[in-house]
Amino acid sequence: MSSSRYRNRFIPPMLAALVCVTSVLHAEGTPRPVPPERLNRYWTLANSSLEAEAPMSGRNLTVPGCVTVTYTIGGDGRTRDFAVVKVAPPSDLGPMAVSLVRDMHYAPGPGNSMQDAVRTYLIVPFNVPKLANGQVDPVRQQAIMAPCRLPGFGASGR
Repeated sequence: MSSSRYRNRFIPPMLAALVCVTSVLHAEGTPRPVPPERLNRYWTLANSSLEAEAPMSGRNLTVPGCVTVTYTIGGDGRTRDFAVVKVAPPSDLGPMAVSLVRDMHYAPGPGNSMQDAVRTYLIVPFNVPKLANGQVDPVRQQAIMAPCRLPGFGASGR
């Protein structure tokens, strides 16, 4: 068999394999930034409950506040690449917020049949005052969470 015939028979399968590997690496290597309010288009939370590791002691653990954690949801629906980007007011609750996000698992949403990885964030409120009926006060919760928002996150329109 001549070398030119050998090359011609095997280049298309090799090229197809290279394109597939490159597509997978691109999809997993550059997650699409998605703001939390649009996340359910791509991924929906599959957990029925979440667990977090609470600190035994630390700064401002009982003060109302929030922590913003950015993270990636991989093609398998698992979270990774966690980063605490805002804590308001300053406290030692960042690790607890990360442990909560680490426990999250997602299922693909209606606009994500290819299970594309995305980068998003979660604002975790702490110590939100309750109303007389024992429910969280939604007005106070919004006020407590406001300093932890990330304006413009995912604004590239992707």
